[in-house]
Amino acid sequence: MADVDVTSPSSGKSYKASGGSASVEIKWKDDSEDGDTLYLGNVEGYTISLCYMDSDDISCPQTVVKDKKFDSNKYTAKIDASDVPNGYYFFQIYTTFEKDSTSIHYTDSFKLSGMSGPSASIKATSSVAAPDPQISLGEAATSINSASFSLTYTKQTGRTKFAPMQMQPKTTVTHSKWSRRFPSSSYTPYSTLRKSPNCKTTITPGWSYTPKSATNTVSPAGYPTSFYAASSRVSKPTLSSASKSKRWL
Repeated sequence: MADVDVTSPSSGKSYKASGGSASVEIKWKDDSEDGDTLYLGNVEGYTISLCYMDSDDISCPQTVVKDKKFDSNKYTAKIDASDVPNGYYFFQIYTTFEKDSTSIHYTDSFKLSGMSGPSASIKATSSVAAPDPQISLGEAATSINSASFSLTYTKQTGRTKFAPMQMQPKTTVTHSKWSRRFPSSSYTPYSTLRKSPNCKTTITPGWSYTPKSATNTVSPAGYPTSFYAASSRVSKPTLSSASKSKRWL
């Protein structure tokens, strides 16, 4: 359940330059439905950039295609060997949709070899997990198809999941016994380190109600008109004669 669900290149795959360039095939799929704002049939253009991780920042030295539509959900990027050095890279896929909506997704990290680009300025030495995707729904965008939230979480296959949320409770209680509204999911930990997550983000439905608020019309309390030193309120402790005599009994 996603807009751009990247399937290739896979994590850790290597590509070697040949004939002055390296070719990397990028593939993605769409598990959304026609009514969704981020349905790939609503795409207006893709911009794909070659990126690497520079410390904790994403650096994209090259745009391989800009604002282009494709007949299929794949594209073969050709990278000149002289543009970047050997190292680990990933692609950023920036997608624009109708109604001013956008999404940013990233491929898994892959290795380029046989490159001759400027190693002094580009330090692509770290293989990292793909950064989290980002989704922005424009002001004119329709809501995500509500059917996406009714599909059992564990049966969803995309890297973007849809999860139900507790709705606004009613004003009266009509049940005397509780029951589980949604089925629980099993928990299976990984036994070995995985190079990339099988789920990148979870989308929850928006509010099913509009909160009401009112302006507080009560006048604020006035500021103090006089002040005193704290020491003026402190008195030195004393002991009476009777209390002093008791201390020696």
